[in-house]
Amino acid sequence: MTPPNPRHPEQQARRQIDAMLAAAGWAVQDRKDINLAAAPGVAVREFYTKGGPADYLLFLGNLLVGVLEAKKAGVTLTSVEAQTRDYAAKVWDRLQVPVRPLPFLYASTGVETWFTNGLDPDAQARRAALRGDCFGRLFARMRLVDHVPELRANSRLNGSISPGRGTNC
Repeated sequence: MTPPNPRHPEQQARRQIDAMLAAAGWAVQDRKDINLAAAPGVAVREFYTKGGPADYLLFLGNLLVGVLEAKKAGVTLTSVEAQTRDYAAKVWDRLQVPVRPLPFLYASTGVETWFTNGLDPDAQARRAALRGDCFGRLFARMRLVDHVPELRANSRLNGSISPGRGTNC
């Protein structure tokens, strides 16, 4: 297999996204070097789903909670939401996934980033940052599967659940 051209626009975006993830506290790893104990949040590059390879799968601890799709600068990111939803719905059963489909969906060019919180009853893509602390707080509030209905009900009233809606996340 031919390695990707480092000057290709999507590869440039991935380098920027890697730096953004690392600055937000995520350990960024290649799939072949996966170590979910390396940090509280681990972003694994080029992880295969039943829908194809996702650019990044996002783990908190050993739990898979999100997907991030990288696109070259200039791509309209709202058009990528269907692709991230497809990957989120088609992760392998053998992975530890507390909520299916994956609730946290990102699309980024490295210049702009959009986030969809699948736990929000009004789930839609919104501009956001790749801040691991916000993502971790969202997940901590979720407290796994037992509280998802409660969280969904509360998120309608509490805009702080969704980055980009009344928060600095």
